[in-house]
Amino acid sequence: MPFCIAWSRTSGTVTATLWEQTLIEGRPASRRMCRLAAIGQDWLDDIAEADRFWHHVRQRLGRLQRLSGRDRDGIEAALAQRVPKPAPAPPPVTVHRSGHPVRGPFAPLTRSLRAR
Repeated sequence: MPFCIAWSRTSGTVTATLWEQTLIEGRPASRRMCRLAAIGQDWLDDIAEADRFWHHVRQRLGRLQRLSGRDRDGIEAALAQRVPKPAPAPPPVTVHRSGHPVRGPFAPLTRSLRAR
């Protein structure tokens, strides 16, 4: 089923609403499915607000059982044209121990205790 996003502005807030488009007796008709999320007009470029917006969008889309994965991808792509998706967090940096033991005055304490 085709879906579309309607954007509305009220008092500095931009709201995304999901609409389902169908044919009833051969004539096009639209049915409002749900309000996805809202974001302040001045906050469209703020990463934290965009993250909150996308959190609400994914919650709402997750509750709609009728949507397929393809539908969700299309809806998210349409939303991303207006509110950019935040970049995923980089993976944590892992530190590996070197294979070479530390010698001299910088040797670990346990090593010097074992020698006694």
